[in-house]
Amino acid sequence: MNKTLFIITAVILSVALIASVTYSFDLKNKVAQLEETIDGSTGQSLDDFIAANPIKGTKEAYVFARANLEVIKKINCYCGCQSSTYGHKSLADCFVKKINDKSVIEYSDHGRNCQKCILEALDTKKWLAEDHTYEQISKLIDTKYK
Repeated sequence: MNKTLFIITAVILSVALIASVTYSFDLKNKVAQLEETIDGSTGQSLDDFIAANPIKGTKEAYVFARANLEVIKKINCYCGCQSSTYGHKSLADCFVKKINDKSVIEYSDHGRNCQKCILEALDTKKWLAEDHTYEQISKLIDTKYK
């Protein structure tokens, strides 16, 4: 009796574990697909979006911008887009056009065509990794690119 109960319990736990791992893997794939989507209507991936103009560091800049949107919203852009017809308010606008109500990111193509924006994003990434504060990073960007 105890041996049968043990076997049944082991089988149930094994099935539950497999189901849990499978669900977790599937969920991670769906999240990754959502994060890589540029536009819900086209389903274009970030790789496809960037492939149109592969300036060195472009993908790294877009991935950083996506993951650190609140940081780059506090950084000025010095390529001229803030004072031109683009109407950008920060470096974030160079990489992210909008995020819809389903959290799907529509990327701005401005960043992929502007080396200065890419360099500013990569410098921000570097300085953030070096534990600089937002204010320090903003001043460093201002000093380097103004």
